[in-house]
Amino acid sequence: MSRFVIFLLAVWALMACTTQNTKTQMPTNDSVAAQMTSTKANTPIDSTPTMQPQLSDTSTIYSEEDGGMTQIENKLFTNTTLKALYQLTLKLGDIDNAELLLPQLPNKSQEVEVNVNGLISINYTITPGKATIEMEYEGGVTTLILQQRDTGVNRTIIHSAD
Repeated sequence: MSRFVIFLLAVWALMACTTQNTKTQMPTNDSVAAQMTSTKANTPIDSTPTMQPQLSDTSTIYSEEDGGMTQIENKLFTNTTLKALYQLTLKLGDIDNAELLLPQLPNKSQEVEVNVNGLISINYTITPGKATIEMEYEGGVTTLILQQRDTGVNRTIIHSAD
């Protein structure tokens, strides 16, 4: 009996040593800055001065509502503006079909008819300190909300299925 227990402990120890760490890592401020500078030459020039966005350490909150029909991602970016964070979101492709969004965040609310890749239209609602972009698909809506806060800009991405 004692040999069997020793054998089980040895197997358990071997498994514990060989198990890989499966944690995902948040991008660091350095990697975000490197990505921003490497793609800087390919972006349209914005006439307003911008600051480099910085990620907070525990900035991402994922939540699912309606049994998985709605997914919400919420991040706070420090040291940035609405327009700079909009540009970063387009560059990093953090939202599906980002290439179909306007290259610059508009100054006024507007709707753009698209009809490409199942995307019907994009509705831009611009108010002071807040921009809401709704991408209406045949199977649901993706909403990008950028809201100015005291410490930076809060970005919320909501994926809602019909």
